[in-house]
Formats: sequence, C-alpha cells, structure tokens
Amino acid sequence: MTEETKETPKPIPAAAMAPQKPKARLRNADEDEKLADEKREQRRNFVKLSMTGFFVVLLLAFMRFFFPRTLTEPKTKFKIGTPADFGFGVDTKFQSSNRIWVVRNAEGLFVILAKCTHLGCTPDWKESENKFKCP
Repeated sequence: MTEETKETPKPIPAAAMAPQKPKARLRNADEDEKLADEKREQRRNFVKLSMTGFFVVLLLAFMRFFFPRTLTEPKTKFKIGTPADFGFGVDTKFQSSNRIWVVRNAEGLFVILAKCTHLGCTPDWKESENKFKCP
C-alpha cells in the first residue's frame, strides 16, 4: 500500500453533530377541534365552580343573620319581689343577673332595661351624678 491509496478521514459537518429539533407532527382539524373543546370545557368548569363557591359563601353569610350571637337568651318573665321590697332611688341588684334597674320615685315604681338605645351596650348608674351614663 502506498500513501496515495490511503484515505484521509473527512471532518463531520457541525450541523450533523448539533442536536436535532424534534420534527413537528401535523395534527388534523379533528384533533385541533378536540383540544379547543377540552380547553373550553376546562374554563367552563372553572367558572361554574367559582360561581357555585361564591353563591355558597353568600348564602352562608346571609343565613348567619338568622342565628343570634348569644349562647342563651335571658328570661322574659321573672320575679323580683313586691313593690314594698324597693325603697326610693335606683336599685341595681338585678343589673348583672337580669340586666334591669328598678327605680322608685314619687311618681311610682319603674323597671328599666339596662341596654343603651343607640349602641346596645350596658350603661351604668352614676349615683354621684344621679343619672345613667353610657360608657
């Protein structure tokens, strides 16, 4: 063998060594339509679920007003004694248990609910000022 008959290796082109992009697969119109329908269905389900959740929360908030925040309701009828048991002035011994004041003056005997008319808080009897005061 002579030197002339030896083949010299040829370099591999750079394009052949580079990673090849996957060839795009062509879809037909039916597959495109099917994918579009699936996306539309997903959006529709999301909107349905969101609206259902919104209305459930709204309904629960509305239903909350039908149930009072108090654990027990105070009795509407109870006995406090006879009129002779109360002297002149304001008696506060029922303020904590029944939320009332018993007031006796020259005009008669009165029972007053210890509840503020504008905020619903419990006012106090200020004996030094001789009046009821809202905190």
